[in-house]
Amino acid sequence: MERSLAVKCPDIGTHLAGTKKVQQELARPGVLEKFFPDDPEAVAQIRAAFAGLHSLDMGEEGDKTVAMALANPDRYVLKPQREGGGNNIYGADICQVLSGVKCSSERTAYILIDKVQPQPVHNYLLRSGCPLKLNTCLSELGIFGAYVRYTLR
Repeated sequence: MERSLAVKCPDIGTHLAGTKKVQQELARPGVLEKFFPDDPEAVAQIRAAFAGLHSLDMGEEGDKTVAMALANPDRYVLKPQREGGGNNIYGADICQVLSGVKCSSERTAYILIDKVQPQPVHNYLLRSGCPLKLNTCLSELGIFGAYVRYTLR
């Protein structure tokens, strides 16, 4: 498909870069250093932006991740390796899913990610039919970026 002259948006490289599994591999020690061998400061800045990404691959590392998630499910989000939103798993549901697949290769279809814990702030919420009052709120911040690459033909 990538060899086709049809318009592809995104191209396969960009699409793969956005998958959780590729992000997980980039977060492994030594991987970013291959791309920035002479720039440890850039590696540190990039690594500081990563949330914790934990492998559920079969083996010792994946077994430790399962145990960690079962012990503290509210600290994590279990994300499936598929397109679309609304499929994330939280809290006690993580225990239910992982208990069912912990000894099966089916668990490799997921990745465990540290849940972002935003700081509560106080703000006024304007709602129809409700009096204006100070509330404790959690803000969701969206970060947008651009990916630019040169492809040799």
